[in-house]
Amino acid sequence: MKKVGIFVALAVIVAAGAVAWYAMKPAGKITGWQIAEVLPADTLVFIEITNAEKQMESLLSSPLGRSVGEMDMEAALYQLGDDPFLLETWRTLEEKISSPLNRRLFYALFGRQAGMAIFPEAMEEGHGPGVIAPGVAFVAKPVGDAALISFMAQWVPDLKTEALPPYQGQEIRVLRFDNEVDLYTGTWKGLLLMAFDLQTLQRMLDVSAQRVASLGDHPPFGAMVREFESTDRSFFVYADMPALTAALDEPMEYLLGGVGMAVWSQLRGQMKGFKELVWIGFDESREMQVSEGRISMDQKAMDPEFRSVINIPARKSLPLGMAPADTQFFFWNGTFDIRYSIESQFQRKEDLVEFYEGFESFAGFSFDEFVAAFGQDLAVLTTGVNTRGMFLIPDLALIIASPSPDRLSAFLDGLLTQVESFIHTPFEREQEMVQDIALISAISPLGDDIVPAWAAMDGYFIVGLKPDSVRAVIQAARSGSGLTADPVFQAVAEGMDGKTHGVSYIRFDALMATCMEIADWSLQRTRMMNPWQAEPQAVLVREILSPLLSGLKMYEAIGSYTTYEKDRVVMQTRTKLQLIQE
Repeated sequence: MKKVGIFVALAVIVAAGAVAWYAMKPAGKITGWQIAEVLPADTLVFIEITNAEKQMESLLSSPLGRSVGEMDMEAALYQLGDDPFLLETWRTLEEKISSPLNRRLFYALFGRQAGMAIFPEAMEEGHGPGVIAPGVAFVAKPVGDAALISFMAQWVPDLKTEALPPYQGQEIRVLRFDNEVDLYTGTWKGLLLMAFDLQTLQRMLDVSAQRVASLGDHPPFGAMVREFESTDRSFFVYADMPALTAALDEPMEYLLGGVGMAVWSQLRGQMKGFKELVWIGFDESREMQVSEGRISMDQKAMDPEFRSVINIPARKSLPLGMAPADTQFFFWNGTFDIRYSIESQFQRKEDLVEFYEGFESFAGFSFDEFVAAFGQDLAVLTTGVNTRGMFLIPDLALIIASPSPDRLSAFLDGLLTQVESFIHTPFEREQEMVQDIALISAISPLGDDIVPAWAAMDGYFIVGLKPDSVRAVIQAARSGSGLTADPVFQAVAEGMDGKTHGVSYIRFDALMATCMEIADWSLQRTRMMNPWQAEPQAVLVREILSPLLSGLKMYEAIGSYTTYEKDRVVMQTRTKLQLIQE
């Protein structure tokens, strides 16, 4: 139980960081990078949260906070097995989290400015990833020096403390939890330094004494954060991507094994040339959150084929103007390269040659001819999920730039012919005119859950799992009253409607409603097929999932874009909040 208290305390800290940027109120201004001044220059990852007290209080009073407060966790835990230990642990946790004293102490410790950092030694052999590993550091700017002991004492009543010999002229105190886990603490210029390993703490004290270079003085870090120096931020993330990915090789090999490691190695190859990453969040207003990201890159170090992909000129996303007004998810890739996407999956040349031969045998034309039918635009969109049938089928459409849509139509027709041969059932092709565009559908006598449909329009090939999906795209493009005319979209569209390399949009409140429909569909299926499991599932849906999804609807819409520049990637995300819900 004492260990549980320790990890719960850590979980509270981490959770605060995870949700902190979802702030409802502008926080007091914090600029500069004081925490970075006690971290070594070889830091792999640095995460900083500012003004967590105001952010957390705003979150607790938001629709999401109120919805979470309405959850009946005890009822849900009872349905999960009526485990007395689990129920008692939850009651203890709930009591401590809701304690006004604990909250005040937590805010005194972490409410102004707090950070977590990972050093290279955290990834060394024998350690494995985890918050207790050497090389994991925590830094806070507390209101009072004694707050840490007071806070921990609430969770671990028999907490023992001990003073250690000073290091670099700074006092070190260790908090001993049940003689199994130790937390080492020190201070520097009003900062509280913490680590579960003495050498990790000493590394920070070496930095503070200027015996080794700090992250704050590290030239790549300075170059990345310079433009955000005066930003009133709510969160900040930094990562040294080459060092981090190299350090992850061993943990990934342990976690993924042979096949997974091959995928990781391929991903590592595609990440060559990307260097430092920074991501910063701030509040533009009470109902608009903004985050911006930058990744520095060295194009000379990149795979030549990948380099050619990201050097495709930025341009406006024309498929964005073809999305229906009720689109729940939209993603556009303006650097789409079908050849690179497929060929990069093959590690051996002989496998690629075998693929070429098999493709031509299947399609009736060469892979080169197939590639020539694709342009550099690919968009994916959904307007919901069909929950009225036996299967969950998304209302999905693809919009593909194509100088030769007839070639893609022939390929799709050939694919359906193969399916017909396999299931021994023919599809009936039907054609209809949607305004001036011919829409073709393939109808199967086996049912109408999936009715593949496609059409060619204005240099694009549109394909969907239902004729309605393709029809909606055509109508939106022709009417001009689609997604781009929607006021909610327009609220987050800044930058998305200009020249970019990628755009994404989520109508989050509608997506949460769809998730609830899926949960209800699943519950109905359980009642039909496994009725003895229906009541526990119903409790979980009613007491946990329903209020959670309802609260998440306050994130009304999220829009983002990505642009590749000469030596960096620029990203921005805008989130519109709906704080007053019906």
